[in-house]
Amino acid sequence: WALRDKAGEPMGFISSGHPEARKWVVAVLTEIATKYHPDGILLDYCRYPGTEAQMDPVAQAAFEASHPAEQWPRGGSAYKEEFRKYKRDCLTGLVGQISGALRALKPKPRIAAYMWGAQELKGTRDWKTWAGRGYLDMLNLTGYAYREQFGENYLKVLDDRFRDVAAVLKELGNPVEFTI
Repeated sequence: WALRDKAGEPMGFISSGHPEARKWVVAVLTEIATKYHPDGILLDYCRYPGTEAQMDPVAQAAFEASHPAEQWPRGGSAYKEEFRKYKRDCLTGLVGQISGALRALKPKPRIAAYMWGAQELKGTRDWKTWAGRGYLDMLNLTGYAYREQFGENYLKVLDDRFRDVAAVLKELGNPVEFTI
């Protein structure tokens, strides 16, 4: 069920594209919610580690079968864009399944996702869609913006991230709580 690196070696991330992996993740979160009754569940690391991560063998084969090499040359920009969309759809499907299972519980825990900012919406973690579809109750923006990274501009970087996410959230018809 592991994502793979360029060499095909397993990475420390569960693939959101493998049907059995999805069932397992949903079952674990449902068990936690049922057994311990937390106020909420935060979906952290609900993402891919970089742009080069490959899917597990089952999900990768499904993608490859739907994108034949003669139409989608491997390594080409169109192939890479389609693969990005596929990974994005896999994550959105997993978050939707998690939400459906947790929202069916009594009491139902709140669901939150941790994110890095609006720039992620160009990648594979589509928290805007997740919030818009009602999968989430809360978004938690990282506070990681340090002087060591950005010099004296670090607070502006954080402020810009906050404002960019707030602007995206204003577009949604389904409001979510926004924390940092």
